[in-house]
Amino acid sequence: MNRARGTIVWLFGAGGVGKTRLAERLANSSSLNVVGAFSGAYPKTWPDEGAYAEELARRGAYDPTDHEQQLDRISRCYDLAGSLATTKGGVVLLDSCPRGEKILHDTADASVGGRNAWHAAVEAFDATERAIHTTAGSTVDVMHVGVHVTLPRLGSQASRAAVLMDRLIHREGDIAELDAQTAIAAGHVLAAGDTLESVLGTQGDISVRVESLGVVDERMVAAEILSQIPRAA
Repeated sequence: MNRARGTIVWLFGAGGVGKTRLAERLANSSSLNVVGAFSGAYPKTWPDEGAYAEELARRGAYDPTDHEQQLDRISRCYDLAGSLATTKGGVVLLDSCPRGEKILHDTADASVGGRNAWHAAVEAFDATERAIHTTAGSTVDVMHVGVHVTLPRLGSQASRAAVLMDRLIHREGDIAELDAQTAIAAGHVLAAGDTLESVLGTQGDISVRVESLGVVDERMVAAEILSQIPRAA
């Protein structure tokens, strides 16, 4: 089995840490051989000519808390990404990856509810693995590299959340003041990203950590990703 014939690079991390900006810069990297890039959060951007977006519109409003809908979105997304990666033999970038979003928010919700975050992350990871097991993006056929985009591990969870909130406010412009509960939730998602990164390590999956308080050098990130991808025989 040649796992290097196609790779899915999936970005995960809290909202506002810079996933989309990094994905855009990586998509233009001269060394990474990106053959496709799209946002898992926005089916209208998917490389299926809007077919899944139209299907969702016919079904009615998408409920991001519905477990089965989440898994369906993950499997559809990875089927498209996997088909691109294996057909064109390169890297497909998934920004706002629905797999990462599910695991992060399941983990964060568990923390808020007093449950064990680690166990919640493992459960969510296993569920998403099952969702993609029969798709073209299956880890049987395609290599996966998770890129954890996050803030540096400086200070407490609350102080990191405050930095994230400040970045969100500046990104969104003049928006209403974010309340304390929103900041607490942001802190839980940041912590959930660290947990997911650790879980990936125990499951034998590859992850690359990108810490930033500003502009990230996409060349260094691309080089780190490439170092994790075995060359074709």
